[in-house]
Amino acid sequence: PQIPIQAVQPALDLSDAFVTVAQTVTPAVVRIEARRRSPSAASPRPGLFRPDQNPQTRPDRVTGGSGFIISDDGYILTNNHVVEDATKVTVVFEDGSEQVAEVVGTDERTDLAVLKIEGENLPFVGFEGDEQPSRVGDWVVAVGNPFGLGGTVTVGVISGAGRDIGGSSYGDFLQIDAAV
Repeated sequence: PQIPIQAVQPALDLSDAFVTVAQTVTPAVVRIEARRRSPSAASPRPGLFRPDQNPQTRPDRVTGGSGFIISDDGYILTNNHVVEDATKVTVVFEDGSEQVAEVVGTDERTDLAVLKIEGENLPFVGFEGDEQPSRVGDWVVAVGNPFGLGGTVTVGVISGAGRDIGGSSYGDFLQIDAAV
């Protein structure tokens, strides 16, 4: 049977909802900068090491990603791959101020890490249960600061449910198509 167009084309303008979400959570979104030691030049690949290079003076590599504050006293959630093997982790706030963070926990299998900074009454995004379970097709909004360019907002939908991520003992992951 033919599905009536009214059933698949609801008359909702979600642009104001997306703006509201972005404005609400952006103060809690931070940039994470992770400093790592540069690879040693002790065993360079042919053609990559010049005799005038001193491996002791090579600068550290700095990589980055996004995170968000999850409590008013300074706990932050980010990706494990952002802070893995870091010798120093710095949190950069929306206003450009910075604070060194401590890595308090990581989970390689889910690619999550928890950081801690000093603070109180910080803006944060909490985890609250929803009375309605998430469904394939539900809207999602991703807010981040992936390249240090300021807040980035993108939207998408839950595109799959019950996903298995490589035999993990964790179950029922949601797949989304919104990426920062």
